Amino acid sequence: MNRFFKSKRTRAVLFLLFLLGFFSWHSKHIFIKLYHSPTVHQHVKFALPTKYATNIKEPQHIETHFVKNPTTLLFHHMKNDLVIFFVKSAPENIARRMMIRKTWGSVKYINGKQLFVVFLIGTPVNQSQHHLLDDEKQCFDDILQSTQPDTYANLTLKILGAFRWIINHLNSIRTFYIFTNDNCVINISKTIAFLRKIKERQAMYCGFQYEKQSGVIRGEGKWGVNWLQYSATEYPDFCRGVMVILTPAL
Repeated sequence: MNRFFKSKRTRAVLFLLFLLGFFSWHSKHIFIKLYHSPTVHQHVKFALPTKYATNIKEPQHIETHFVKNPTTLLFHHMKNDLVIFFVKSAPENIARRMMIRKTWGSVKYINGKQLFVVFLIGTPVNQSQHHLLDDEKQCFDDILQSTQPDTYANLTLKILGAFRWIINHLNSIRTFYIFTNDNCVINISKTIAFLRKIKERQAMYCGFQYEKQSGVIRGEGKWGVNWLQYSATEYPDFCRGVMVILTPAL
């Protein structure tokens, strides 16, 4: 009798472990499907939180100059409805840029919209990379290079510099601006189909995930921010840098 109960108890425990494993696996895949499906789009109304705005004691002047501009884009500007992908890249990531140019970045025209890819790059630390970028610019004319040193800490300055360049050179109400990274792949057909639905909306969209109440990471690591730089414990709600879409109205 004791052996029977022991065997029965063992079978029950094994069955429960199987159920826990199954539901854990199943719930994980449901989560991935919900939060990474390209059909899920979140409408984000942007307003700078008061607690963040009050941390800025005076307007910040970002001194940004550019040593390389995509002149072909400037030439075609205003001739068609444009979609411009600003791809954040590093000087040494030549292979990634070439891969984009050969894959999704090779699509230049779709459904009445002209597409451009512009790579955002700072100033290389390695002198030899200057010459490589010069050659790359001559071949492809798709690099927007700023004078800011290309470091992870200067990534924000790189993006703000791109905003300034847009205001100075691309003042068009018909242009979508999409920011992404050089290690990402864009589904062009689905992206353009989505843009056709939101053209007149004054909004910013997260192409990947919308972060709410994200805690500030302290310390000396890659994402570490000290208390003097930012004193709150949470960031304002934001789109991840993997993909951010700005509509023409915005």
